[in-house]
Amino acid sequence: MKLVAGDWIAETKKYRLSVKFVAIADSIRPRISLIDVAKPHLATLARRFAETVNLGTLAGGSVIYADSIPSPETFRIELKAGTPLPAHNTGIGKAILAFRPTWELEKYLEEATFEILTRKSTPNAGVFHEQIAEIRARGYAVDDGEILEEACCASAPVLDPDGIAIAAVSITAPRSIFYRIFDDATAAVVHAASMVSADTITASGRAAA
Repeated sequence: MKLVAGDWIAETKKYRLSVKFVAIADSIRPRISLIDVAKPHLATLARRFAETVNLGTLAGGSVIYADSIPSPETFRIELKAGTPLPAHNTGIGKAILAFRPTWELEKYLEEATFEILTRKSTPNAGVFHEQIAEIRARGYAVDDGEILEEACCASAPVLDPDGIAIAAVSITAPRSIFYRIFDDATAAVVHAASMVSADTITASGRAAA
C-alpha cells in the first residue's frame, strides 16, 4: 500500500519524507554550531522514544530540516532535507512562528497559501491564529497529521536570550504510536528544546568572549 500527499510518501512498513533537493546549504551553514549543540539532546530523545527526532529552522517562511535522527523501527517516519514545507502545516513551523515577533507572523500570514493537504491541515489564517495562541500558552506545537494524516509530531522552540525562536525540536511518529506517548513526548520535547536553548546561549557567549 502506498499513499501520497504532496512530498510525503507513506508505505506500509515505513513512512518517509521524499523531497526534491534544493540549495539549503546557505540556510543551514549559519546554524552549524546550533546543530552541534542540539545533537546530544536530539540523541537523548531518539534513544528514549525510538521515534524520529528533528531540528528545524525557518527559511523564507518555510521549514527546513537541519538535522534528523530517524527511528530504528521498521514502522517509522523518516525525514530528509529538501524542498521546504509550509510552516503552518508543521509542528516545527508553528513552534517557531509562535515565538517570533508579531510583525513576522503577520507577514507570513499575508503570504501563506493554506493548501488543504489532509483533513487535518490548517485551513485558514483565523484557525492558525488560534493555534498560535494555544502554542504560546502551553509551550509546544502539534502537527496532527496535516501533511500526511498518519504522521504526527510535537515540537518546541529553541529560544535566543530575548525569547525569540531561532529553531525548533520535534519528535515525529505514526499516529498509532504518537498518541500513546503524547504526554511523555510533549514534556520531553519541551525539555530538550529548553536545554538546546540554554546550551546555545552558553556557546554563543563563549564564542563572543
